[in-house]
Amino acid sequence: MRLAAIIVLALVAAGCGGGGGSTTEEEAWADDVCTSVASWRTEVQTIVTNATSALTQPGATRADLEGAIDEGFDATKTLVEDLRAAVPPDTTEGDEAKAAVDAFVDDVQASDDKVRSALGGLPEDAGLAQVIAELSGLATNLQTTVDNGRALVTQLTELGGSLKDAFENAESCQELQEPE
Repeated sequence: MRLAAIIVLALVAAGCGGGGGSTTEEEAWADDVCTSVASWRTEVQTIVTNATSALTQPGATRADLEGAIDEGFDATKTLVEDLRAAVPPDTTEGDEAKAAVDAFVDDVQASDDKVRSALGGLPEDAGLAQVIAELSGLATNLQTTVDNGRALVTQLTELGGSLKDAFENAESCQELQEPE
């Protein structure tokens, strides 16, 4: 009788927290990475859409465009901080994944730096048309950087092992894996 009670208690304990719904280190990291990338991607796309709409309105100014760019800088700063703070699993795949994430972050920061440099190189009295002309060449660069967020998730999934399962199964990674 006592043995049966111990077995029942062990089964109840296992069902209450012993693995069924727990999140692995890999899954938690995949969720952190995908949540950060997806949030940044959505925020940047929203900023671009809103800025484009605002700039087509009569009376649009350079300050309107620069305000949108500042919002993009803030979103990018948050992405970089979040990805740098996310600690990958302590595995060979985790080391490779961290290197891929760091390379993505470096690309994002380089894109950010190009925009900052272009803005900094404009004369104070440059009008909206001149600012748009100067920055229009960077639009493709921005789109590539945003697309690279999706490519990062694919790259991390392809590392295999438990990271593959984590990135395939994390709900936050789903939208980044869907074809556009």
